[in-house]
Amino acid sequence: MPFYAEFSYRRKREGKRFVLSLMLVLFYIAFVILFFLLCYFSRFVPIFALCPIFLWMLIYFTWRRSAPDCYFEFRSGTLSLGIEAGRRRARREKIRIHVKEAERICPAGPGRVKLSGVSRMYDMSSSSSVSERVCIVYDGGRTAVVFDTTPALSRLLVSYSSNADELSAHLNRK
Repeated sequence: MPFYAEFSYRRKREGKRFVLSLMLVLFYIAFVILFFLLCYFSRFVPIFALCPIFLWMLIYFTWRRSAPDCYFEFRSGTLSLGIEAGRRRARREKIRIHVKEAERICPAGPGRVKLSGVSRMYDMSSSSSVSERVCIVYDGGRTAVVFDTTPALSRLLVSYSSNADELSAHLNRK
């Protein structure tokens, strides 16, 4: 379909996500140590066998939330961005943008994106080192979102918005 694009990608563990992953690993280690100490001092030795089961349950319910997958879906001029999480990869939509109403659509290269006048910045990209990222400024220039893109979505954004001159020039240079 020429008016539809969909893509999902895994976020890399860097920055806050790396610290969260490290804290979870330390929490798992502390859990095992405290569990063994509790079993030792309570003198109830058979409960030692339950530690791997409890640890597996703890990891199963917490680890997958440390680096959720992101997705975008473009359908007839509406861009939906969200997070895929959970065992069944349920999608939670976080942002919905009508591309025609966007004030500015520009390429966001590697590194940190800094825009003047923007009070809320949503970084939904997989990594700050990815070169194929796009920044959309909307909501009266107060809100911006940065996300990974594909060539098909970049062409759709250029065709739907009159404020995508920078992205169009970037695509023509390639």
